[in-house]
Amino acid sequence: MNTSEILSHVDHTLLKAFATWEDIQKLCEEAMEYHTASVCVPPSYIK
Repeated sequence: MNTSEILSHVDHTLLKAFATWEDIQKLCEEAMEYHTASVCVPPSYIK
């Protein structure tokens, strides 16, 4: 299994209480770049 295959099964997570919108945006951009399985963020950032 190569790195891309492994990352496709990994969640990219940012659950710190004081995350900013910029932190969340960066997290999502990284997830798209690395093709992770999902992104986990605090519920307060879900619209």
